[in-house]
Amino acid sequence: MKKTFLAVMMAGSVMAMAGMAHAADGTVKFVGNIIDTACTVDTASQDQTVPLGDVAASSFTSAGIVSTAQKFDVKLTNCPAGNVAVVFAGTSDAVNTDLLQLDSGMTAKGVGVRINNATDGTQVKVNDTVSPLRVTVDGSGAATLNYVGQYQSTTASVTAGTANATSQFTVLYN
Repeated sequence: MKKTFLAVMMAGSVMAMAGMAHAADGTVKFVGNIIDTACTVDTASQDQTVPLGDVAASSFTSAGIVSTAQKFDVKLTNCPAGNVAVVFAGTSDAVNTDLLQLDSGMTAKGVGVRINNATDGTQVKVNDTVSPLRVTVDGSGAATLNYVGQYQSTTASVTAGTANATSQFTVLYN
């Protein structure tokens, strides 16, 4: 009798717990759009080289010092109506994750590459899909996003050497 009672109690407990496991605690709603076409990246914008120049290591006297900014643009055509943004992807600097890390094999130390919106001067953080500057596509389906690139010291002491960095970019729509 004790075994039967124990079996019935265990079965009842399992059933009660099963009901609790299926209780709704929240909702996830997926939203978005399927668009007809994606923008075309202008050929001059697809594979760019932005010359940051030769900068003296001694000009970086503390962390956070930046070199002269060099302008570059990402030009888009044939875009659907709405807004577009660009996300710059790449390896973040180990000291300042908002910066782009120098490429493997580079000999300079203590610097990363900073990207800013040329329009409003705000920093474009590497791999940031949340807060990139959005630009409205014009009536012809074109948009130009203006940026600047520059070195930024991550330490008080910068070591001279080669300092190239590479980023891929992706166009976001909304």
